[in-house]
Amino acid sequence: YLYAEFMKANQDQTLLFAPLAYAYGDSRSLLVEDQVLFGEGLMLAPVIEQNALGRYVYLPEDMVLWKASSVENLNQESFVKMEHGDHYLPLAINESAVFIRKNHLLVLTEPRNRVSKLSYDHLTVIGYVEDEATYDLYDDDGVTNQFEKGIHHKTRLTVVRVGETYRLSVDTTVTTLGNIELYIIDKNGKTHHLKQEKGVL
Repeated sequence: YLYAEFMKANQDQTLLFAPLAYAYGDSRSLLVEDQVLFGEGLMLAPVIEQNALGRYVYLPEDMVLWKASSVENLNQESFVKMEHGDHYLPLAINESAVFIRKNHLLVLTEPRNRVSKLSYDHLTVIGYVEDEATYDLYDDDGVTNQFEKGIHHKTRLTVVRVGETYRLSVDTTVTTLGNIELYIIDKNGKTHHLKQEKGVL
């Protein structure tokens, strides 16, 4: 997600990090200075007070909170839907407050120390989806300037609600795309844990 959003911001001449007022027109968002939008789908609310065990956060719309500590510790209890408004948020020293915006997706893979080593063998998709959400995942070789010639990969992930569950569709130029694991939170705050095996799209 980090590399994809960085490259899309670079190519589209948009902001990678932006104040809330860039996306929300309410007067309160104009005053918030310690929360930031990150890419198209996330809002970050870091603890900036020394020795604090949490912080107050303002949500300009309903969002899903992930108290992020590591990708490996994901489970259905990791995500909490929070209502629009002000909240006090307790946070452990090893947790970061990552908020997922409505009808947006966050795509993760196993951490690596460089972009060229990232693997598509297993992707994890986290989303807060009422009806439908789409995400375009950008990727290139992470080494050369071939992206300047338009040489890169795009994977479009679309999650659609179908009755009481969700369906994922994938359109990609990545030949090494493997399994996809989904944690999709619905409008009632319920987490749907789904897995899509390689080749079953």
